[in-house]
Amino acid sequence: MNILKRFLLMFAIFLIFSLAACKELDHGSTYTTPTAGEERTEITGPVSFDLRYSPAGTFGMGEDVQSPTPVVTLTRGFWMAETEVTYELWYEVYTWAGSNGYTFATPGREGNNGTPGEVPTPGNTEPVTTINWRDAMLWCNALSEQQGLTPVYYTNSGQATVIRSVTDDSSFDPACGDIANNCIKWTANGYRLPTEAEWEYASRYRDGSDWTPGDYASGATAAYTDAGATGLVAWYSFNSDSTTQPVGQKIANALGVNDMSGNVAEWCWDCWQTPYNSGPLSDPHGPDTGTYRLIRRGNWYNSVDYLQCAYRYRSSPHSASSLIGFRPLRNE
Repeated sequence: MNILKRFLLMFAIFLIFSLAACKELDHGSTYTTPTAGEERTEITGPVSFDLRYSPAGTFGMGEDVQSPTPVVTLTRGFWMAETEVTYELWYEVYTWAGSNGYTFATPGREGNNGTPGEVPTPGNTEPVTTINWRDAMLWCNALSEQQGLTPVYYTNSGQATVIRSVTDDSSFDPACGDIANNCIKWTANGYRLPTEAEWEYASRYRDGSDWTPGDYASGATAAYTDAGATGLVAWYSFNSDSTTQPVGQKIANALGVNDMSGNVAEWCWDCWQTPYNSGPLSDPHGPDTGTYRLIRRGNWYNSVDYLQCAYRYRSSPHSASSLIGFRPLRNE
């Protein structure tokens, strides 16, 4: 009887641990790929912001506007910020960064009329402007570290020292006037600037096989020359009252991403080159050398032709303007 009880007790214990292990294995091994446009909320300090999922896929970059139009494949999905970085979010991370060893070139300002470095206006959701490319890149590293994630940008190809200053040129690889592609930890889970290809992909995405034409504003139902269709999705010289506007007020595109045409232009990672490489291309990061960095889409001051999804232009990585902001992304 005692032997039987001991056997049953041991069997029960074995069964309990086996079931627990199976449950843990199931939990650990289950991964559901997000759906296109799926929303995810992040919180840093008292400020929250949303990301939207963009799945991997292949598209014709620059169609209807550029030449050549290479076939580009993005092999992994990513989470793109739903809106441009607001000054409120910028200031929260910027303030944290200043207390944690970071040095920026510019403090940013609220929209195009704010005072640089001032405390955000309560309830104001205008985008940050007047930050250069280096500041945007550095801010992404700061946000990553604030959230306990692995930063993306490093001082050299050894990827051992995180970039925490943009005022000391000695901390930058001379290639591209700033940092080269081999100084980037592309697989890190932290925040970074989108590549030009990722930006256009998210801007033109509809369902993965059908794409918004390159001469449309992002999310629009007709070409940029159609003022009615364009005005529903973008702030520009015709409807902005000559000033930046709160983010997320216009109709979003198919991924749920707002303001990818208009309000403020956005820094991308790539060095400028023209024309495109003819392709096909897989996860392109742009050239390793160059004088300028890529900027995508129009802004509150520009005319309507700048709003085209495939329109591209450039600026010095040291330049800061009330016309330019940014939005970060994270790898899947």
